[in-house]
Amino acid sequence: MKTSIFRTHQPSWQGGFDQFLQWGWCNRNEQAFWLRQQVLARPISSPLREASLIVFTRKPIETALVQELRPDVPGKSSADWLQQQQNVESGSFWTERNDQSQGRLFTSHGSAQWQLERRVDDSSASLLSGLFDAASAQSCYFDGQLTAAGLTVSGVFTGAMAQRWGKAVAPGFVQVQAQNFQQNEDVKLFAYGHTLASQWQSREPLALSFAHLKIGQEQHVFDRWLPALTVDAPRLDSFRWQASFVNKTYRLELIVDGGNPRLVPWAAMNERLPLGGRRVIKMTPFANLTLTLFKRGETQALKTFKSNQAWLTTAMPGSEVRSRGPVAQA
Repeated sequence: MKTSIFRTHQPSWQGGFDQFLQWGWCNRNEQAFWLRQQVLARPISSPLREASLIVFTRKPIETALVQELRPDVPGKSSADWLQQQQNVESGSFWTERNDQSQGRLFTSHGSAQWQLERRVDDSSASLLSGLFDAASAQSCYFDGQLTAAGLTVSGVFTGAMAQRWGKAVAPGFVQVQAQNFQQNEDVKLFAYGHTLASQWQSREPLALSFAHLKIGQEQHVFDRWLPALTVDAPRLDSFRWQASFVNKTYRLELIVDGGNPRLVPWAAMNERLPLGGRRVIKMTPFANLTLTLFKRGETQALKTFKSNQAWLTTAMPGSEVRSRGPVAQA
């Protein structure tokens, strides 16, 4: 199994972050999980190491979140996210060993545990690099059980591993990943975007978006962040994203809708930022996604793909922090 794209990027003393994420859906029982490990460096304070687990069930609609956050020793990280072991004074621990992930968290906000075996699709690897950060992702399959604050999900999950790292965080952020498309199992998408404005606007010329689309053996990379004026501005709120991507040959139109949080499982989590402060990130594993691919400069669609199992994550500028600790509902 290839692991080189998940090598750690230790943040400098000036600030930054390096995060390793795993997530997956279980079609059999409509359950999902999201697992993040992160090293967060801050200019004045000690760096922080984080492990966060969120689990989702669709029937009934429930989410649960447990997060371990502790001071970290600079320069002590392993060289590879998939070869590491972390132990905390509280008794919490988590380990990654090639194709296995396991851990236990004991916190004031509840306990969590997970044990997963995974199989990685090496052919699906994507790498996108932008003004603020870079991201890599691979599709994979998980088999195991995860429990957060008493809520358990288990089974065989289809999903992905991803890594994001950088020095700064833009005011707004959005990410979507999907690989379960209706009547087409050979399509995979990984995309994310930022904005430089303090609030999303109807037209934001400095909204920077990137995407990697795989259709069978075809690879389409959309990473033209300069000049941004060649890309239509996105439309984003806490639960939806509409964006346009271009490269030299194609234009990709994306519409993703996470639905009503009273009808679809959503989770929200306080996220600490490298330069201080916090914001709220929100996510659902059950968003509806439509992708339309065009030849650049033409209006006749070449291909259209739809999925009702897209993973949507948003962070809006100015989002309120309503809790001192992690939160588990949107």
